[in-house]
Amino acid sequence: MRKIINILSICTIILMALSLSLKAEDNDKSKILNSSSLGDWDKAKKIKKSGKISLQAWDPYIEYAKTVPDSSVKDAMLQNKNKLNIEYDEIWIWERNDLFTSAERRKFRGQFDIHKLYWKNNKVQAFTLEKYYISNPVTKKKVGKHKITQVWDRDSILREISK
Repeated sequence: MRKIINILSICTIILMALSLSLKAEDNDKSKILNSSSLGDWDKAKKIKKSGKISLQAWDPYIEYAKTVPDSSVKDAMLQNKNKLNIEYDEIWIWERNDLFTSAERRKFRGQFDIHKLYWKNNKVQAFTLEKYYISNPVTKKKVGKHKITQVWDRDSILREISK
């Protein structure tokens, strides 16, 4: 009987340790889902896909941002790095159309801001914001595509959600 009790105690300890480690691994996700600073990610499309990517803000946007007196535009870009190289195993994609009416959603379909969170082993790796540009803000040449305007590394994201 004592042997069974010891085995059950050991199993209980192992299960508690596993439970705590799973909560620790999922900590970034729960922090982001419970934080309002990065928006409401509950409805984001979640894609299980592994890969490597090099993230960089669009050069014409960087040039344009330097001319804008509002410092918040410059502060949001990836600081002190030209590129952020990451590995990921999951991407959350959120097309930011929640501020528009149904008619506006139909009219501007495909032109809304796209927010992406990149994950590796349930830990956030990067956040990007892609805005739709009709033309290059520097040359005025037609573009008609989404371009990355903000790249946040893991440390920046964790600082933002802890505010």
